[in-house]
Amino acid sequence: MAKPCQMGRSGVPVPPRGIMSSKGMHMIEGQTRPSSLRCVVGGVLTVVTASAPGGVVVFDNIEDWASPVGSFTTIDFTGFPDGTPITDQYADLGVLFTFGADFVVCCSELLYPPDGAGLDGNAGTEVVFDTPQSWLAVDFPGLITVELYRGEELLFSGEFGGGDALFIGFVSTEVFDRAFFRDGSNVNLGNLYFGPGNGCPWDLDATAQVTINDFLLLLFQWGTDPAGPPDFDGDGDVGIVDFLELLANWGPCSHFFDCNGNGIFDLIDLNDATSPDCNSNAAPDECDVAEGASPDFNVNGIPDECEPPPNDVCEDAMVILDGTTPVVTFGAATEEPLVICKGVTKFFKNDIWFVYTAPCTGMATFTLCNDADFDTRLAVYFGGTCPTPLNPLACSDDAAGCGQTSEIQLLVPEGFSYLVRVGGPEGGGYGMLTVSCGP
Repeated sequence: MAKPCQMGRSGVPVPPRGIMSSKGMHMIEGQTRPSSLRCVVGGVLTVVTASAPGGVVVFDNIEDWASPVGSFTTIDFTGFPDGTPITDQYADLGVLFTFGADFVVCCSELLYPPDGAGLDGNAGTEVVFDTPQSWLAVDFPGLITVELYRGEELLFSGEFGGGDALFIGFVSTEVFDRAFFRDGSNVNLGNLYFGPGNGCPWDLDATAQVTINDFLLLLFQWGTDPAGPPDFDGDGDVGIVDFLELLANWGPCSHFFDCNGNGIFDLIDLNDATSPDCNSNAAPDECDVAEGASPDFNVNGIPDECEPPPNDVCEDAMVILDGTTPVVTFGAATEEPLVICKGVTKFFKNDIWFVYTAPCTGMATFTLCNDADFDTRLAVYFGGTCPTPLNPLACSDDAAGCGQTSEIQLLVPEGFSYLVRVGGPEGGGYGMLTVSCGP
């Protein structure tokens, strides 16, 4: 929903700070790339571009908000009878609701999913935090205007809601210590989510990254006791330990990383799908691969766990010879038959297939022994074509001396082909399959 424009001093329309993205996230003035911000002037949609450093990212879905936030505290008002004033009940959490008895628990439970009755702030609700915050969210019905302050400085203001909107969440590059919620008449809040304080206390100049400027600000307060940053260890003195802690956190603040260096915060990348996150670990896939968090054996830029191996099904079995072949079962499906050998009644999941033609008459060894990072199962079937018989010639779960990895030795005649199946009880992993044949 487009919001009314505010007018700047020169009479030029100033847009509200956020626009709705395709995945339910508002991109706020201050992201590191230009964005089109929409507002209404006399019923006409106006598009304005903003690209200032620093700012706020806004989410209308709690799961999307919680992903970059990590841990947070939830305040709900369902434990109090209707009409209870909310003043200092949450002081031990470092939260103060100002204006005393103006805030009361009220209203129908139906208005405040999922927890029931909410907080009635009359014309507005002000929340003051003892510790500067980086993220905040609320449940609410209807419309709401949210303002974030640091001291008396207004950092952000935006109007949200309408329709079925019941949640709004913020992640800010600049810490704030006060929030004000209002609408045209009564402002009603369900749950309040916040904390744990400043997600990046080493960012003393509030630029979303720890740089030389922050080091200089620390030096400026060297030997003092500022009752907070840059006295990070709280020992009453800004000194060498605080410097080392700042140095250890050098670079972008964690909730505003730009790991792929494309000039877009990762959390915006992911919510806008400008960078894929196929394994849903809240990091762009290209960063997973570059940092080694997700192997990419075939060097195609996609984490191995996100794509099926080329030999995922029996009909696509990979030809192998004597020697060592990499095994990648991440992303592999599970084929029938599930049960491998008679007497070994465990399921065989996330399997891949190989085909081997014996180069000799003698003993063939198929081994993953102590050479895989997952619990393996191994089976060998006679013949090099699919479908396979129900029962393999040989199978192995946890071979002797191999921990949770597998090994098979089998007498074979020269020139005969065999299907080799590698899998495990669940999940996927990496390993090396070594095959040898000798008289």
